[in-house]
Amino acid sequence: MAIATERKSTLAVKLELASITPTATGSGTTITFSASHGLAVGDVIGNPTKGYRTIVSVTSATVVEVDSAFITALSTDTVNKQNYGVDPTIGATDVIEFVPPFTFEPDRAEITRNVVNRSYDEIEPIMGQESVAGDISIELHGSGTAAQAPESDPLWQCAIGEVDASQSSTTHATTPCTTTSVVLVASGGAKFKVGHHIVIDIGGTYEVSRVTAIATDTLTVSPAFSVAPAVSKAVGAGIHYKPTLTELHSIWSPFWRGDITKETYKGNKCAGLALDFKAGQATNPKFSFKGKETGAPVAGAYTLGTPAYDTGKANIGRYMVVKVGGVLYPVSDVSINVANDLFERTDVTKSGIHSLIRTKRTITGSFSLLYENKDIEDVFRAGTTAELMIVSSAGDINLTLGNIFVLSLPKIKYTKVPKSVDSGLYKYDVTFKAVRQSGEDSIFVSFL
Repeated sequence: MAIATERKSTLAVKLELASITPTATGSGTTITFSASHGLAVGDVIGNPTKGYRTIVSVTSATVVEVDSAFITALSTDTVNKQNYGVDPTIGATDVIEFVPPFTFEPDRAEITRNVVNRSYDEIEPIMGQESVAGDISIELHGSGTAAQAPESDPLWQCAIGEVDASQSSTTHATTPCTTTSVVLVASGGAKFKVGHHIVIDIGGTYEVSRVTAIATDTLTVSPAFSVAPAVSKAVGAGIHYKPTLTELHSIWSPFWRGDITKETYKGNKCAGLALDFKAGQATNPKFSFKGKETGAPVAGAYTLGTPAYDTGKANIGRYMVVKVGGVLYPVSDVSINVANDLFERTDVTKSGIHSLIRTKRTITGSFSLLYENKDIEDVFRAGTTAELMIVSSAGDINLTLGNIFVLSLPKIKYTKVPKSVDSGLYKYDVTFKAVRQSGEDSIFVSFL
C-alpha cells in the first residue's frame, strides 16, 4: 500500500556550526587543542559523533575546561563551535521536503535585555530586534538505506539532541539466543549502547526491540521477540537520537515556497515536537520553533540545485506496545509531545545576540487500547512506571530495512485514564508523562 503526501515546498536547514581549525584531544573535562583555539567561556563545542559540551573556563590559548566529559574521549578530533545567528553555507544536500501548511510568524514587538553598565541593571525595552515562532511538518520516512539518517536529520537533532550511531553485528554461531537476550560474536557488544534499538530477522519477518542492558557481548532487550532469534542472524542497528546533555542544537533555515519565494530564518531552536500515531496511518511530525530573526520574503530563482528527495513510501504506525507491570499491551492512537523550555541567556554577546538555550524537556502523551480489563489502570494507580515503544515503517506487510522508525519512552508514569467510546467500543485513553532517568534517557528515537 503506497501512501504519499502532496509536497509543494522545500526548506534547507543546517546546524549552526563553525569549524575550529586546531584538533582537540581530551578524555575528561580538560580539552587540549593542537593550536590556539580562540574560544571563550559559554561556547559550545563538539561534533555529532561525540556530542557537544559547554566551555566553563579557558585555561590557556590551547586548553579549555568543559562542563562534562564527551560521550567518547576526543583524540585529535575535528570539532565545531555552535553559533547563534551565523549564516552557514546552504547547499543542495541540505534540502528537506516539508508538508504544507507551513507557518512562521515574526514578532517585532519590543523586548527586554540585560546589559552591564558598571553593575548589572535592566533597562527599558528597546526596539530593533526581532523574533519568530512557527511550525514545520514533514513526512515521516527513513532514508531507504539501513542505518542511515533520513533527509530531515537536522530537525531531529534539534528536537531530540545528540546523534549516536551503532553498527550491525551477527548473533553467535554456537550459543543460542532467547526471546529477551541476543548473544553476539566476540566484541560485538561494544558496537551497541543501552537505549539503542535493534532489528533482527525472525522466521522471515523483521522484529524490533530496545537494548536495556549489555553484559559483555550479550544484549538484553525489551519487548521480547516472538521467538528466539536463530544463530548467525544479522543484528541490524541504526542512527539513534537521544537527549543532549547540553543545550539543543540551533539551525539556520531558508524556506522556498514553490521554488519561487524565499524566506530566511536565523538561529532557530526547536521548542517542541508533536507526533500522532494511528495504526495503519501515515504520520507527519510537527516541529515547533522559536528563532531570533527573519528575513523578508523575496522573489527569486531556486538556487539550491536539484533536491535529492527520498521518494520512498511514507511510514505508518505498525507495532505499538506498552509494557505495564511486566505485561505487553498492543495500543493505538498514540500521541507524543516533546516540549523544550527555552529562555534567553541574560548575558549579551559582543554582537548583541541573546542565545536561546534549553532549560528542561517535558514529554507527555496518551495512548488508547480496548477496555478489556482494569489491570493496566490498577498497575498505573499503584505508581508502577511502564515503557512505551512505537514502530512505524513503509506500508508493507513486513518491516523494510532503511525505512523503520522507532520511538521509545523507557519510563512513563500514569497521569489519568478517562474513558471514551470509539466505533461503539469502550476505550482506555491513558495519559502519561515520561520519567527522566540518569543520562536524561527520557526518550529514544531511531532510524533503522
